[in-house]
Amino acid sequence: MKLVFLHSLAVRLLPLRTPCLLIAGIGWGVVAWLLLDTDDPHSRAIRLLLVLTMWAMLLFSFVNLFKSPAPVVLPSLQWRERLVARLLYWLYCGMTFFFVGVVLVAVSLSVKLLLLD
Repeated sequence: MKLVFLHSLAVRLLPLRTPCLLIAGIGWGVVAWLLLDTDDPHSRAIRLLLVLTMWAMLLFSFVNLFKSPAPVVLPSLQWRERLVARLLYWLYCGMTFFFVGVVLVAVSLSVKLLLLD
């Protein structure tokens, strides 16, 4: 599995972590404000802000999840340390597959929200 690529991508995207959190917070604030405003329906703006907020939070979690590299299994380690390193590596791979599943759900949800009319 190419976890090194995901790690290098997360390290390159590390400066975007704080702006993504700010975008998500501002997005949720604007959605709450739009939901409280009952004079004019803002359904299109609310859906767009929800999608933007969802992707900002997803990018934030991607960077936090993959900024530290997967543990390396070295032959010079003792057998217990190698076993723990292999277990941590496979757990890291499992988190990668779950993250891909979350991205696929986010794509599906984004398409449904933006094309809903």
